[in-house]
Amino acid sequence: SALRRANAIVAVSEAVAAELREAALPSIHVLPNIVDGAEVNRIAEETARLPLPDRFVLFVGKLEANKGARDLIPAMAHAKTALPLVVLGSGSWQSAVREQAAKQGIEVHMPGWSERDDVLRAMKRATALIFPSTWPEPLSRVLLEALALGTPIAAMDTGGTSELIEDDVSGLLASDAEQLGDALGRIVHDAALRLRLKEGAALRARSFSPAALVPRYEALYRGDPR
Repeated sequence: SALRRANAIVAVSEAVAAELREAALPSIHVLPNIVDGAEVNRIAEETARLPLPDRFVLFVGKLEANKGARDLIPAMAHAKTALPLVVLGSGSWQSAVREQAAKQGIEVHMPGWSERDDVLRAMKRATALIFPSTWPEPLSRVLLEALALGTPIAAMDTGGTSELIEDDVSGLLASDAEQLGDALGRIVHDAALRLRLKEGAALRARSFSPAALVPRYEALYRGDPR
């Protein structure tokens, strides 16, 4: 295969690299995706074009089972935040999520898919980002950009997510929907925790900056990986 003939294979996380090593593929290098914190914050600070509540919990992504759509409303209900949920995305679970939210008395806004700039602006303004994904995420772009924006994150610990988020430092990690709800509730109800996670997230994002990673990519292309 092409992978076996490659001089180098780049995995975006150790989680992905582990799968490649199980397949006995050669020359695997872990190089994460890059996020430009200056760029995303510049965009996010512009006026939001989407109508957004004053305070809200945000979900970004496909409303599909592997992205945690079945756990989204149960986690929100368990968190008891009393905040509306803004969903930027759509999918086969859209109607079910809307129905579950109505039964639980949770206000939900579903504008559908949005331009990246509007997603960043919503992230910057969110009280918290909920990330209920249940499949082994390679290295989530949503989480990378949320870190760079300093958005407090409550996330399921799957795949490479723990390589992005250090629990209780740059976000809160959970292993099931109930724990995810607990984490979300802690964030929403604790201003000091939100501030600490914001600072921890922004600091963590520096590890994925162009300054940190471009030299490593260049070294790999030169045949001198560091």
